[in-house]
Amino acid sequence: MANKEVLKIFGNFTVQHLNFIIGVVINILLIYVLFKLTDFFYHKLEKNMRMKNQNTALLNLLPVLMRIVKVIIVFVLVAGFLQSFGYNVTSLVAGFGITGLAVGFAAKETLGNVFGSISLLADKVYKIGEYVKFDGAEGTVESINLRSTTIRTFGGQMVNVPNNVIANEPITNYSLTKE
Repeated sequence: MANKEVLKIFGNFTVQHLNFIIGVVINILLIYVLFKLTDFFYHKLEKNMRMKNQNTALLNLLPVLMRIVKVIIVFVLVAGFLQSFGYNVTSLVAGFGITGLAVGFAAKETLGNVFGSISLLADKVYKIGEYVKFDGAEGTVESINLRSTTIRTFGGQMVNVPNNVIANEPITNYSLTKE
């Protein structure tokens, strides 16, 4: 008798919440498929960039960008799912906006360096091995990372300069000088 009551309660629960259960399953499947597509395009892009010997700093930035894309996918799908079942998503979005603002202020220097890296890569100001000069240093570019650029001076010293500093200063690239 107890088993029949449990089955009846379980059956009633399933019938009442069937739309929700199907929505959860569909959302999980969508997230899985979109993650697989994101990974597929990431690997294609990475392979293409490695074959063309593109800048390593951009290759270092690619995994971070893919994680951001995946977080956005999950957020949009979960918010849409909750909205479809009558939940007010406005406060959730506002909360994430305020959190993003707080994180932005806390990570101001880090974000400045990342955006400085992106602007240096986009403008193609210099590459590894080129001789550059700016207000802070002069020398051969040894490496370009997300946070900084390392320059070997004429005297052999290694100077590590944050990219947000370099991006905001005039740069002379002697390797591109035409005679």
